[in-house]
Amino acid sequence: MRLGSWMYGACAQITVTVFTVCGLVLALPVVSLFIMVLNGMQDAIFVVFSILLLLLFYALGWIWAVSFAREWKVKLFELQISSLIPLAGILYLYIDSGVSIPELIHDWHEDGCALVPPAFVCLCTCYAMVLVPVYQSKLWNAMEAGRLNAKAVCTVWGDLLIILVLLAGMTWICF
Repeated sequence: MRLGSWMYGACAQITVTVFTVCGLVLALPVVSLFIMVLNGMQDAIFVVFSILLLLLFYALGWIWAVSFAREWKVKLFELQISSLIPLAGILYLYIDSGVSIPELIHDWHEDGCALVPPAFVCLCTCYAMVLVPVYQSKLWNAMEAGRLNAKAVCTVWGDLLIILVLLAGMTWICF
C-alpha cells in the first residue's frame, strides 16, 4: 500500500467532514426562515430534515472524493481503510476519556463542541464507520459501470438511509 493512498483517504475524510459542517452552517440561515414560518411543527420533524441534509452534504462530499480517488489511481480498499483512520481516532478519544459507550450514548444533556451533545457526535462517528466504506464501495461500483447519474446517486443514498435507520433502530433497541 502506498503512503499517498493512506494520506488521501485520511485527508478526504477530514475534508468531507469539514465540507459537511460548512454546508450545514451555510444552510442554517435558509432553514431558520422555515423554522420561524413553521413555528408550530414538532422538533422531531426538524431533526429528521437536518439529518437528511447532513447526509446529503456528506454524500456530495464523498462523490467528489471518490471521483478524485479514481483519477489518482487510489485502490478502493486503501481508500476505505485510510478514511476510517480519523474516525477511529475520534472513537479512541471517547474510549480514552474513561466514559463507557452506553453511558455516553444516554447522556444527551451535556453540551459538547458548538452545543452539539457528545452522544450525537459519538453516534455519528460509529455510524460513519459502517456507512463510509459501504458508500465508497457503492459509488466506486457505479463509477466503474459508467452509470453515475442522478438516479444511481439517489439509489445509493437511499440504501444508506435504510442502513442508517437500521443502525439507529439497533442502537435504540440495544441501549
